Amino acid sequence: MTPERIKQLDDMDFEWVWVHPSTKRFLAILKAFWVSTGRKHCHIPYPTSTTCPILKSIWPWITKLRKKERQGGHIPDWLRVELAKIGFELDPPSRRKRKDRAETKIFYDFGATYKIILNHWDERIDDESKSRPDGVIQVRLNGELYLLYLEVDEHRHDDRAIEDEQKRMTYLVGLGVKLGCKGVYILRMNIAERKDIDRTQQDAVAGLIKKILYVDRPVGTHAWYVDFPKDHHHVCASQRREVFASVENRESWETPMFNKVHTVESGVEAGK
Repeated sequence: MTPERIKQLDDMDFEWVWVHPSTKRFLAILKAFWVSTGRKHCHIPYPTSTTCPILKSIWPWITKLRKKERQGGHIPDWLRVELAKIGFELDPPSRRKRKDRAETKIFYDFGATYKIILNHWDERIDDESKSRPDGVIQVRLNGELYLLYLEVDEHRHDDRAIEDEQKRMTYLVGLGVKLGCKGVYILRMNIAERKDIDRTQQDAVAGLIKKILYVDRPVGTHAWYVDFPKDHHHVCASQRREVFASVENRESWETPMFNKVHTVESGVEAGK
């Protein structure tokens, strides 16, 4: 076929590869969502985090496609190209094997380089909650108990409602209060989707952990956000709730949670 004929067909929007109508619909929805974010990302909200029936409807397709990727099934090259153009991840960080996740490298390094040992790591810490904090450090000093949750934000959370994350954080803080901890802390570090350790950030976070637990030990509940934009939705949501409420029932996410919310810059680029 001559180049001229190929151009003529291209100008007519001729489809060189036959695509099933359901796949066309799936791609059209993904692209529309991508455009709606200002072409910034294609993280489709979980079905429990959106009321949009169209977005809910494509999750079976997403699940099937990602399962095929994990199991080594065939995904056409043209489809991979189209998905890559709009930033859709076939292997999102939240679904990667533990050994391949950035937090695994970070936590191992905390122990090897800074002698910071975590009591729990990506596991349930009580029988009632399904929540699994990335890391937990629990220490008893001068007869008082202190609890620090370490969260590594290794990818965007545009697919998770602010309320869902706030409920999770409230439960974790409430658990520390129920345990009688003098100080309950949440430290979140934003690694800006990096896959490897940034030594500058790692040094800063390790120093902050030691300062919190072994020097300052502030009383009450506190949150530290490391390398988050000051207008990040999770930072803002926590700041709106930084007035401590002396109430026993802390299960409601609307309950004010923190004595103080701290923002820290380690010197590396802030994530989104």
